[in-house]
Amino acid sequence: MRTISPLWNNLGKEENKQEQMKYRFWCCGPVSTLQLRPSTMKLFSCLMALLLFLLQAVPGLGLPKDTQHCLEYHGYCFHLKSCPKPFAAFGTCYRRRKTCCIDTTSNFHICQEEGGHCVPPEIRCLQEQVGLCPRKGWKCCTEV
Repeated sequence: MRTISPLWNNLGKEENKQEQMKYRFWCCGPVSTLQLRPSTMKLFSCLMALLLFLLQAVPGLGLPKDTQHCLEYHGYCFHLKSCPKPFAAFGTCYRRRKTCCIDTTSNFHICQEEGGHCVPPEIRCLQEQVGLCPRKGWKCCTEV
């Protein structure tokens, strides 16, 4: 093991050994997953892009439909049955095992919170309103 500081030569034998053990991994620096080399990060991002491409291209390997629907509305999938604040529940994720939650502080408005009702596309609204509905294609109506 090589010494790092010439000061260690002046320390006693026991103190010198303790100092060397303290700096044992000096050559490697602190080990952290966030301190990756740029070449490693580039390789990792290319592999992730390839994986996402394959997930979209191969049928059956993509995300479940309810998860895709959640992500289309910029939602997040939580393990909890209820959403933490400032999120509101907006359907399910991962084949109904997780809850889809949308950030209520963003510009997205949930239909029921705006006083509306979600109806299927075949029903005509007397007054339509801006708002998100958990089912794709449904619209938000204040009066049916």
